[in-house]
Amino acid sequence: NIESTSFANKCNFSEDQRNEILYAIGCPAIISSLCCLFAISLVMILQFYKYFVYRLAVYQVLASQFSSLAMALMLLLINYKPDNIFYKVSCQITGSLMLCTLLTKLIFTVWLTFH
Repeated sequence: NIESTSFANKCNFSEDQRNEILYAIGCPAIISSLCCLFAISLVMILQFYKYFVYRLAVYQVLASQFSSLAMALMLLLINYKPDNIFYKVSCQITGSLMLCTLLTKLIFTVWLTFH
């Protein structure tokens, strides 16, 4: 019997456990996002974007940047209860953004592999 409620309402984690999970995902995502930002600025300074293969690598780093930012957005969810409307909307936005960025990363990885 499958009910039509969201996973967040069925979750058996306590609030402390949920916060630990979100910190474990969000904090490395912020560090990863800063590293991607550094790599993108370095590419712009050294002008590596002029060659096609380097451009594909830059696109891969940009996709990683957006993926890291989507994971870092999960830290916003710590302040809200699962039955809050902002929590539900944020979960949907974050999930959609993660799906798009991970598919983009997959496409650029395949493109780099076969180029």
